Amino acid sequence: MPRSRDAKEWRPDSFGQEMIDKMTNLILVTERCAAELRSFDFPSIKRLWAQVLADFQGDPVKYPSSMPNDNDVEGRKQFRMKCEAICFPPKSELPRSPEDIIMMYFAAHAGLQSITSQDLSTHPYGGEIDYRAGLQVLKELKGQAAYDAAVEFDNNLREKPLDLVHETFSCRDNGKTVEYTVVDCMTTMVSGDEYLVLQSREGQKKQVTMQEFYEMRVD
Repeated sequence: MPRSRDAKEWRPDSFGQEMIDKMTNLILVTERCAAELRSFDFPSIKRLWAQVLADFQGDPVKYPSSMPNDNDVEGRKQFRMKCEAICFPPKSELPRSPEDIIMMYFAAHAGLQSITSQDLSTHPYGGEIDYRAGLQVLKELKGQAAYDAAVEFDNNLREKPLDLVHETFSCRDNGKTVEYTVVDCMTTMVSGDEYLVLQSREGQKKQVTMQEFYEMRVD
C-alpha cells in the first residue's frame, strides 16, 4: 500500500530509531553473507547449508533457533544476544569458513524475524521502520545516488510482505473462496524473491509468492 503522509512525516523516537538501525545492520549481514556464499561452489554450499541448518536448529541453547514467547522478556534478551554474538563478532573472530558464513546468515535472519514478529507487528509505524531500514541498506550497498533516487521515486507504492503479516484476506483456492491470514513472510537469499506464508482458519498453511498471492486474492 502507498505510504501515508503520516508515515512519511513520522519522526522516530529512540526505540523506533533503534529498530531501524538494528534491522539495517542485520539486513547488511544477510546481504554480505549471501554475496560471499555466491563465490563458492554451489553443490558444496548446498550440502553445507543442510548440515549447518541441522546444527543451528538442533541446539537452541547455543544458537538463536527457538524464538521465545512475546512476554518472556529475559528470553527475548538472551535470544537477541545470541544473534548479535554470531552476527557481530570481534574482528579477530570474523567468519573464515563457508560454515561460519552460513551460520551468521541464519543468525541474522533469526534476529530480523524476532524484530518483525515481536517488535514491529504491533508498532503503529512497523512498516515505515522496515521501509527506512531498507533505504539505509540501499545507501550502504549502492551509494548516496541510489538512495536519493529511491527516496525521490518513492517506490513503495506496492504492498510489501511485512505490511501484510497478521492481515486476513479472502482468496480463491482450488475453486473455493478461503480466508487466509498472512502469518509470516520471507525473501530468498539468492534471487530475492518474496514469499508469504498463509494459514487458513483450519490451521492449514501454504507458501506462495507475492504474484501468486495477488492472483488468489479476491478482496
